[in-house]
Amino acid sequence: MNTTLLWTAGIVVVALPLAMLGLTEFAAALGRRAHPAARLVRLVRDVVLPLAAILVLLTQLHLPAESVSWTRVVATVLGFLILLVLLNGLNIGLFVTAQRGTWRARIPSIFVDIVRIALIVVGLGVLFSWVWGADVGGLFAALGVSSIVIGLALQQAVGPIVAGLFLLFEQPFRLGDWLVIGSIEGRVVEVNWRAVHLDTARGVEIIPNGSLATTSFANRSRGPGPTTVMLDAAFASDDAPSAVAVTLRAVAADLPTCVSPDAVRVDHAGAGSYRVTVPIASPADETRTVSIFNQRLWYAARRAGLALDGDVSAREATRVPEADATAVTGAFRLGGSAVEVFMRSSRTLVFGVGEVVEREGVQTPFVGIILAGRARIDVTQRQGDDASPATLDRDDMVGVTTLVGRSPRARVVAETDVRILALDVEAADRLMDENPGFGRRIGQIIDFRLALAP
Repeated sequence: MNTTLLWTAGIVVVALPLAMLGLTEFAAALGRRAHPAARLVRLVRDVVLPLAAILVLLTQLHLPAESVSWTRVVATVLGFLILLVLLNGLNIGLFVTAQRGTWRARIPSIFVDIVRIALIVVGLGVLFSWVWGADVGGLFAALGVSSIVIGLALQQAVGPIVAGLFLLFEQPFRLGDWLVIGSIEGRVVEVNWRAVHLDTARGVEIIPNGSLATTSFANRSRGPGPTTVMLDAAFASDDAPSAVAVTLRAVAADLPTCVSPDAVRVDHAGAGSYRVTVPIASPADETRTVSIFNQRLWYAARRAGLALDGDVSAREATRVPEADATAVTGAFRLGGSAVEVFMRSSRTLVFGVGEVVEREGVQTPFVGIILAGRARIDVTQRQGDDASPATLDRDDMVGVTTLVGRSPRARVVAETDVRILALDVEAADRLMDENPGFGRRIGQIIDFRLALAP
């Protein structure tokens, strides 16, 4: 009996299970970390190691000449699998696990795939030459000549593709960036080897990479600091510029798209023209910013008695109709000169949807009674609390904590257009003194509001 074969078989019988057991534990450890190399380790354990063991045993057998090809077949399959394992392991080690921002992460995947295919072709040629003794030199020469001929014939077609691939390698933009290419402006939603897809106001525009490589474009998402949007507004020339600036700045700073309220800038261009600069996270927020700003500015201008776009009728928008004063007096059962107090010491304020009526931690400069509309109380809850926001509607009150010198612990936001009768704090104190029932009701509301949050 062949002693060498026995020793070889013994080593295989012992080493193969141990190696497979070690690879099993290694693959399990990688799997728990969701590492991409876990599948590669399982491939080595399940296929490569058994084939290697079979090849070792076959080489020790004295097979007849007509059966030697089976050894070559196994060697070829094993060599191909080892080549795949090495290339995939190199890809995982260099590119798949590369940290964002490094040169390895910036290399487009198509470049990696092209190099990997080329290495596989070369590796197969070397493998067939070594295992089967094939002469692959002529084949490689023919492939080289064919590649040159095809490249020259398709120069015009392949040129833009190559330019696009180098553009992808440079990566002057990423998904989500906002590009301006001539008259086209939009957000990058897809990048591939052939073209870039931009989401614009007219739909999705497809820009070939070859065109991008030969023209200039601007990436508005790569500028220093946040993106800014310019908003223009016009008021009557006799409106006080300081009052207009305060109103414009307050509206802009309160926009949901404003990323830095302190960075809002208001410039007066003269003759009632103003420009507001608002920092936003992305150019994609421009349309929404303009829409919300124009909507809220209309309400804020009327509350401040400013003639937006020269509409002088807005200066009378805060006048309290006698019917509203009478209705509130009856609803709260107020006596004496309550109607005259409301007519003389209050004004009508209208808040649009989403506007903040009462701010958390800021004393409201009036005591308000809701005449129409609906608002909600947004409470900053402690962790673990599960309380839904309270709703305010007709005859509910805001700003009552100011009467006791306290700031509200929750903000009030308009859910619909909310019309409020805003009473001066001193006038509210007088009405409470003259009407004890009114004072007790306000005291209950104050206790409720102060108990909303810790």
